[in-house]
Amino acid sequence: MAFAMPYFPSTTLSSWLLFFLMLSASATAQNYVLLGSAIDLGGECFQLTPDEFSQSGAVWCDQPIDLSQKFAFSIALELGCRDELGADGLAFVLAQSGPGLNGSGGSFGYSGISGPTLAVEVDTWMNTTDPIYDHIAIISNGDVNHDVATNLAGPVPARSDEANIEDCELHTLELIWEPSNQSLMVYFDCEWRLTYTSDIIQAIFGGNTQVFWGITSATGGARNPHTVCFLDPSKFNLGEIRLCPGGKIRLPGPPLGISTWSPATYLDDPNAEQPWASPEDDITYLVSTQMGCLLRQDTLDVVIDGTLAGQLNVTDSSVCIGNPITLLVEEASPAHFSWSTGDTTQAITVHSGGAYQVTVTRSDSSCTYSAEAFLTEIPLLTFDLGTDTSLCEGQNLVLKTGIPSAIWQDNSVKDSFLVVRAGLYTALTSNECGIWADQIEVTFDDCESIYLPNAFSPNSDGRNDYYQFLHGGDVNWVKRMAVFDRWGALLFEMLDLQPDDPQLRWDGMRNGRPLPTGVYVLMLDLVFRNGSQQLLTQDILLVK
Repeated sequence: MAFAMPYFPSTTLSSWLLFFLMLSASATAQNYVLLGSAIDLGGECFQLTPDEFSQSGAVWCDQPIDLSQKFAFSIALELGCRDELGADGLAFVLAQSGPGLNGSGGSFGYSGISGPTLAVEVDTWMNTTDPIYDHIAIISNGDVNHDVATNLAGPVPARSDEANIEDCELHTLELIWEPSNQSLMVYFDCEWRLTYTSDIIQAIFGGNTQVFWGITSATGGARNPHTVCFLDPSKFNLGEIRLCPGGKIRLPGPPLGISTWSPATYLDDPNAEQPWASPEDDITYLVSTQMGCLLRQDTLDVVIDGTLAGQLNVTDSSVCIGNPITLLVEEASPAHFSWSTGDTTQAITVHSGGAYQVTVTRSDSSCTYSAEAFLTEIPLLTFDLGTDTSLCEGQNLVLKTGIPSAIWQDNSVKDSFLVVRAGLYTALTSNECGIWADQIEVTFDDCESIYLPNAFSPNSDGRNDYYQFLHGGDVNWVKRMAVFDRWGALLFEMLDLQPDDPQLRWDGMRNGRPLPTGVYVLMLDLVFRNGSQQLLTQDILLVK
């Protein structure tokens, strides 16, 4: 079987050798089984765990491989961005029993898989028997402990410089099994890291040459997203898109890595991961994607076929928040519709801004047309000046709209207005979506109003039996209320009370004994609602 070699390592002779060996592997198309939290990202890429605690996921090939034949795997992987608080890593697993996922955290979802297993772990968390650096080891039969016989080789640093690999970057893991000398070689970032030599067919799998392969991953009390891409030569050609004349399509590039498309003809951006293409003739695109130290290359054929499938009534436009707008594929022939919203109708109604994409596939020719409408949201300029209010003399109030184009009652244009005198204040704003206005009335008081009676008659007739002051709400706090006789002796005192506290009234007695008719002196230390503090004194007449 002959086929093109799609992946070209950019460094080291050993990596060139790896890809040479990959040519001997079967090019039969693979199907994958997803377990746990794993999701398919497309383009042979899979997210095994999200950036969440206590997650586990796995992706397994549904067909076994033959250990009596040489094999080679190249895998691009991304292990998240957290270092000290990131975990836990992943494991490439060979299992006799088939796809499995069991365990979380430090076991990568690998421990507990039934039957004989062999795994290459990429470990980013230091457990009890682990070294302090991110490391690689070859382990067996579900045990991740490096101090027991099931630890077959390693651990060694994932990188020879012991650098952190939870660094938001793509890395590569390459595995070669050579049955002629019974060697399993491990490369990380195109650098040889580890070799295990043993008859694994007999020692691990009891003479069984047919085993399943997959990748497991997990998080525990620390977290990171774990993502992998298989660099499989059988996936060199991304396939064919049949495009309607005059149509355009977003090209389905790999979801990870840095991509470049060629030729740049008919592309809006040849350096985009998924550029828009609007070719006028048949064309084959080559997408080169740098994944760590390896270069992945895929081809995609675009064939012009059929007749125009329709066109979108709106491209770039604006939408008022809360107001609907209809996106319609006009002049559509019999076709199937697929919107980015999940709708499958010819028209959809949307209420918010954003990018909306539709793919139209003709029923008679299977040609495809895609379009995108980007709707800019026009904000509603709502604001509230507040309720009518009263201020104290000398105070001011800042009215705010938060809108620089607001027009005030004096025709000034600004987002706020300083109120220093009584009046009716109005603000108005407008845009394509409407007109908004609000108003507020502001009045001023002296805020230090208080009434101090100059006499009272504590004779138990139910009228004017107590001395107390009246304030109409202007007094916030009474720091002290005291009454003295004409020689300065303290007769009554209350400290730190609310102004309407019933203790703030004098019954004309001293120590429970009535005082005679006469003139006494009142002293009040008050805090008013405008914040001022005043000490007031007044003579009061006690009448029997």
